[in-house]
Amino acid sequence: MTLSQRREHLVGRLRVRKTRARENAVLVEGVRASTEALESGVAITFAIVSSRLSVSASGKDLKKRLSDVEVIVVEDRKLEQISDTAQSQGVMLVCDEPPADLESVQSPGRYMVLDRLQDPGNTGTLIRSAVAFGLDSVI
Repeated sequence: MTLSQRREHLVGRLRVRKTRARENAVLVEGVRASTEALESGVAITFAIVSSRLSVSASGKDLKKRLSDVEVIVVEDRKLEQISDTAQSQGVMLVCDEPPADLESVQSPGRYMVLDRLQDPGNTGTLIRSAVAFGLDSVI
């Protein structure tokens, strides 16, 4: 399957918070984040992959796990163009945004709450820090 202009445009629009809220969808990029999305059971609308995904063992495993998802194969250079990351790992998912409600938070626990981040690029660093400190979850 090829990447349609409509879907490429959707990927670009999902970089804007208002659009994510309106579409009720989010972008997930990278092998680890995509694997976690699959394991969480979130609904995946479609996946965009390139040959770079098959470079690592974890990438090959993820590619096999995407068998129940509509997969669009593109060239590495195309994925680099539409990706938000500096070095694409060969996979991008468009997923339904999971519901965010405080009832899903189990207490007691130690949590990091992200509120009004100015630079979404900091999110990965904050999540890795939460893991390093042994927090239960990031909200």
